[in-house]
Amino acid sequence: MRPESEIERSRLGVPDSVCSGQVGLAAFLAPAGYGKSTAMALWQDHLQAREQECCWLALRDKHRDPKALLLDLLQALREQLPAIDCSQTESHLRTATSYLIEPVMASLAYEIEAVGRRIFLFLDDLENLSTAAGRNIVALLIEHRPANLTLVLGSRDIRQFALSRYRLAGKIVEFGIKDLQFNAGEIRELLSQRFDIELPDTALLALARKTEGWPAALSLYAMGVNARGQTGTVIEDFVGASSELTDYLGEVLFTSLDEELQAFLLRAAVPEQFNADLLRHLVTEPDEVGRMLQRILDANLFLQRVDINTGEFRFHALCADFMRRRLKLENQTLYQDLISRTAEWCWSQGRIHEAIECARRAGEWDFMAQRMLECADEVVRSSAEFESFLAWTQALPDEVLNRYPELLLHQSWALGFSRKMPEAEAVLLRLQTLLPDLPAARAQDLERQLKMHNFVIAAIMDRAQDQIDEIRQWLDRYPDASDAERGQVLSTLSPAARNSNLLDQSLPPLEQAEERFRRCGADYSLSWVHNIRIAVLIKRGDFAAARLAGQRGLEEMSQALGEHSPPSGMSNCMLAYLAYEAGDLSAARAHIDSGLHAILDQGMVDSLYFAYLTQSYLAAEDGNLELAVSSLSDGESLGLSFGLPRLTTQLATRRVLRYLHADDQLAADAVIQARQLLDYPKDAFTRDRDNCADLIRAHQDLLCGKHAAAQERLKAMSKCAAQDGRMRMKAEYDFLLAIAVHAAGDANDAGRRFRQLLAEAAVQQRYRFMLHVGALGRGLIAEQLQVRQQAWSAGVEKDAADGILGELAQVLGLLDEEEGVASVDTAVEALTRREIDILKRAASSGLNNKKLAQALFVSEGTLKWHLHNIYNKLGTRNRAGAIAQAQRLGLLR
Repeated sequence: MRPESEIERSRLGVPDSVCSGQVGLAAFLAPAGYGKSTAMALWQDHLQAREQECCWLALRDKHRDPKALLLDLLQALREQLPAIDCSQTESHLRTATSYLIEPVMASLAYEIEAVGRRIFLFLDDLENLSTAAGRNIVALLIEHRPANLTLVLGSRDIRQFALSRYRLAGKIVEFGIKDLQFNAGEIRELLSQRFDIELPDTALLALARKTEGWPAALSLYAMGVNARGQTGTVIEDFVGASSELTDYLGEVLFTSLDEELQAFLLRAAVPEQFNADLLRHLVTEPDEVGRMLQRILDANLFLQRVDINTGEFRFHALCADFMRRRLKLENQTLYQDLISRTAEWCWSQGRIHEAIECARRAGEWDFMAQRMLECADEVVRSSAEFESFLAWTQALPDEVLNRYPELLLHQSWALGFSRKMPEAEAVLLRLQTLLPDLPAARAQDLERQLKMHNFVIAAIMDRAQDQIDEIRQWLDRYPDASDAERGQVLSTLSPAARNSNLLDQSLPPLEQAEERFRRCGADYSLSWVHNIRIAVLIKRGDFAAARLAGQRGLEEMSQALGEHSPPSGMSNCMLAYLAYEAGDLSAARAHIDSGLHAILDQGMVDSLYFAYLTQSYLAAEDGNLELAVSSLSDGESLGLSFGLPRLTTQLATRRVLRYLHADDQLAADAVIQARQLLDYPKDAFTRDRDNCADLIRAHQDLLCGKHAAAQERLKAMSKCAAQDGRMRMKAEYDFLLAIAVHAAGDANDAGRRFRQLLAEAAVQQRYRFMLHVGALGRGLIAEQLQVRQQAWSAGVEKDAADGILGELAQVLGLLDEEEGVASVDTAVEALTRREIDILKRAASSGLNNKKLAQALFVSEGTLKWHLHNIYNKLGTRNRAGAIAQAQRLGLLR
């Protein structure tokens, strides 16, 4: 709120260091009523007068949800800074969940930086960010702000943002209570200019001592003087008042107002903010709203205009708190009624968060619960505002939640997709205990949905195989359930069958689920069908069908949910693996770059496994063994943190194989021991652990020259995989078996087995798994190449299997052909926008990898992956070389 006339307070002016951008962080920290917002508004005026770009956002309770905060921040940027293009960030945000916002923040940072000019972002009322998730957005902005962004923060308390290191480094300008207090001269000027009050020196000093220069108290005092038309009595009363200045001055002010204005103010202060239409629902004389608002504005009664376009107002927090407490004391029934009317009006206007917050303040629990039920699908299932919904359910008393047990289903869903699985399961157990006390029909309905939710959580946690019989019983028991429910349960039956190695039973449920979801328009659920199908087809070894299904599904998901959504990310990661195995490394890199960041908080096990595995393979292809190993380790850590033992075990197994073929037995033994790969607990994943242990032992046998033992083990493994339909792994076992047979001296049998593998690889376009055994397969491949070369010389035509053999020989350097070197233009075209942005940031900042990763909102491992790709494309070996090459090519302009 800008003052009508500015008091000369040069010490609060914008410092030159802030104007120039030398210091990019400023903060106004003081309790309510010290004029933080006013001082910040004057800064904004000063900066805009100097043609600086400024944007203002006041934080509200609804911004505890990070997605709601980012939506309003983008709207503010769009409306106040037309020069900034936030379209990419908006695209990210449309499909992002409330807990997967780092890619959105990274995109926003890039788009702010792309403006080129300095931007001043004012964030006021930070104390309203009541959740860690909401505060995290501001913390990320502070920590990783672009170089051209200056943040100006206003709050009663910003200790939670850990600014001490900025203070020590001199990288922040702060204004506290002592800076914002009025001194005697400023008090005299304030009273004279704004209120036409002249005080003698003794009275002025007494007032300064009593108020300690508190601007709100000074203004309230002046209003009381003007209302009474005298200064003496007010001064005497004021000096002798209690420490509750707002209460005292409020009484002084209120006793001087006529009853009409008092009554109007008490009603108008009930909502957090209001417009004329809302007030007409709260006051006794709706036709007088315009006149009364003008009276308040004329009297300068702390009414602040929130939005000049929509006519939204709010009272200063001090006055609003006073008036609400007064109304509660005078007429609790009226207060409850007014806040209930506010909630009803907000709901009718589609202001969901404000309506529910009003109901919470009023203790209108039934209204709140009913509205939550009405908006749950939108808030939880569509926009994924999990933090808001969980905060609402936490506010409801237990007895209310017990009366509305359907809310527990939505609460469990929000917890489950936030990967808070113990809490989600506890909520479902609580719901189970409520069923016996409910009417039979309602209990049956809830029991059906409760079991469905249990299946969904089991599928998310990769434990659906434990419930396969229950899933089938549910489908038999509820043939008339809705399309959405039956589709959901059918889509959990498929991973349950897949995890149980009943692969022939995995695809039919998906076809049925897809039909149901298409009928009811459930795009998000349909995306899971697409991704489960890809995973099943890969496991069955049907790579050609998996690629086709993946491309088709990705196109549909990108249109319905956005190309950066978690479901699209899952498809991209599995397509990356398929592209890699087919030898299309550039496509594999592109899919990984598009997908990995989107699935870190929501990906299913298969997509996460193939993402980290492919990232590791690509790093190894380029000779970066350190990155190859760290990629696998990163995936293992994610599996541990999410409680996904299959993910951890399988990636750890691949890491052990990497160490074994690098002749690092100590490192391999350390992983085996740490992850219990050979001595593991017996549980639902025992069969998967058996397969991993057998694979490790088979490689150990081959590396130790125990060819007979390796053959015996691998034949059993191949037979078991064939019986289960696990044809992807069967191909790997058969290749190892061919190597063992060849090493044992039976070249003919080994050649026959290898030839069969090559023929199948040609059909499926999947062959690079034969390159993951170090030097073990080189002899077999070289010998078969020689045999085929002799056949070609004798006039035998090359077939598809020979094409695959040639690809393997080319990679292993068994052919004399020289590899072409990509042109500079090709390398430049291959660089993605994100990679160019990373190069620019690396060149301008000089940060090490850890700090650069923080500035880009990515993990250090992900940054290494991007840098590795950049080096590979530019033909350099390190960051300095890449920056130099990029500068020569004009990429950093």
